[in-house]
Amino acid sequence: MFMSLCIKAQGADSGIMLGLEKHRATDYIGAINEFSKAIKLSPTNAMLYDERGSSRLKLGDRKGALKDFEKAIKFDSSFASPYFKIGNIWYADREYLKAITEYDRALSVKKDDSKIYFNRANCYYSLRDYEKSIEDLNRAIELDPSHSHAYKNRAMIQYKQGDFTNAIDDYDKVIEKNPNDASAYLRRGHSKQMLGKFDEAIKDYNNAILIRRSYTSVYKKRAICRYETGYFKGAIADCNKVLRSKPKNKLALYYRGLSKSKLGKVASACTDLNKSAALGLSSAVQAIKSNCK
Repeated sequence: MFMSLCIKAQGADSGIMLGLEKHRATDYIGAINEFSKAIKLSPTNAMLYDERGSSRLKLGDRKGALKDFEKAIKFDSSFASPYFKIGNIWYADREYLKAITEYDRALSVKKDDSKIYFNRANCYYSLRDYEKSIEDLNRAIELDPSHSHAYKNRAMIQYKQGDFTNAIDDYDKVIEKNPNDASAYLRRGHSKQMLGKFDEAIKDYNNAILIRRSYTSVYKKRAICRYETGYFKGAIADCNKVLRSKPKNKLALYYRGLSKSKLGKVASACTDLNKSAALGLSSAVQAIKSNCK
């Protein structure tokens, strides 16, 4: 009897290894078959159900995956992984409150997992509960100081809340870990722009453009900074890039008009300002009164 149990246990362990190997090789059907064989030898092994559920999920079998995750919990309620994966399913379905419930359960048995805090933070963010989202992101970073996505998401919330100084600090960390993240340069640049640090913002926008030349929104923001620093030809060049793809961009028309006016091109400037005003930009109406007499 004892020998038989040992053989079954060894077979189950072998099945786990084979299943994981096939899963990593994206042979999800093969992985499911291996896990299923192992389950016959060890029918109360929570890990086997959890891993088979993961493979089923990769094949789009959401119902089968949920059943496996629930069985995993039934056989081991202290196993965090299936709660976490069920939470991920609800998150993908935009059922954020249901997802939070599962992440809460996962954290009740595994309090030191940064991934769970990070995913729960994303739920709170989607529900616009930024305070709770930041609390979870703080905890995720505390547990894993190298978690660049947590820094980036925290920076995004700080940016939205107008806390540009702290947003810049977090974007510094994101860029340090991923120097090719164009969106981080964009957001850090705009945070600096909002603080009136136009020259520093331009440097970040330059880096964003080097990484992603088709980044239209960067050209628009850099145009504003160039205008504010007196580089009117550069501002016009950036506005031209924006207007090639978005000819009715009222802000690009506005700043191109202002820049042309500074260079003495009054007629052309007024044409741009009038177009911007017609598109609904109220500040363009004021600019027309000042520049188009």
